[in-house]
This record gives sequence, structure tokens and C-alpha cells, in this order.
Amino acid sequence: MQLGAGSKAGHNQGSQTIIHALARETPAPISIQQIIAGSKTWLTTFTSWATSFTRRNSNVVDHLTAKHAKDITDCTIWVEDTPPIIVSQILSDVISLGTTHG
Repeated sequence: MQLGAGSKAGHNQGSQTIIHALARETPAPISIQQIIAGSKTWLTTFTSWATSFTRRNSNVVDHLTAKHAKDITDCTIWVEDTPPIIVSQILSDVISLGTTHG
């Protein structure tokens, strides 16, 4: 989602459920109520904000990361490193950028 004044915040969730929950005053599904409530509170600090839906095939890195996160039982932190689960997709995206913009 892009927020006003040049600031950006992201909910990289490939789910229209979250987009609808953020845009409405009605309660979100119980499984995401805390996330939506916190996001709505935080979003009030911006002059404007908007959401858009990105299909899974357009955001492969996010999909791979979310899929991997479902199976993590311990705290995993990557500092200044690319998570191994997405390295090949990042390289593919970089190569793709070079061929489409070069």
C-alpha cells in the first residue's frame, strides 16, 4: 500500500480479505482482527493511504516467504542477508529487470 507524503508501508499479503478489512468499518475475520486493528491505528498517522491486490504470480518472493513462515517454529532473523528460501527468485527477478529495461 502506498501512503501519502512519499511514505510507503506494505502489507504484502496476497489476500483480498485484508484489503477489504482495512477499507471497512465492519469487523475483520477473527484470525486477522489484531493485525487489522493495529494497522488501522498506524495508518491514521498518514494523510492518505491506498491498497491494491497483487496476485501471487506477480509477487513470488512474498508468496515463498509466507509459505516458508507457516512452517517455522523458532525465531528466525536474517540481518544483512537474503533469506535462503528466496535467493533464487531474487536473482531471477534481477535478471528479468535487466532484460526488460536494458
